[in-house]
Amino acid sequence: MTISLAWLVYCYIQKLRYDNEQDRNEISLEDTTKEAIGLLQVRTIKEGDKVDLPSLSSGSDSPSTAAYMGVSDGKQSAEDQALGKNF
Repeated sequence: MTISLAWLVYCYIQKLRYDNEQDRNEISLEDTTKEAIGLLQVRTIKEGDKVDLPSLSSGSDSPSTAAYMGVSDGKQSAEDQALGKNF
């Protein structure tokens, strides 16, 4: 009986240590994430501002990030010109 009780106490202590370690790791991860977010550049883009966005696509057939964000490079396709779309 004493061995069983000792084993239960040992398992309970190990569980507490494991839970405490997980909490410390989570807090450390939160601190690292906050620091990384604080290092990000924040820029406000207004309509009409010239923006040079890097393309995420590797091929020429894929649309660029600028196309997804509605930013034009000043060139219009024939279809857009025919529809009278101005960018």
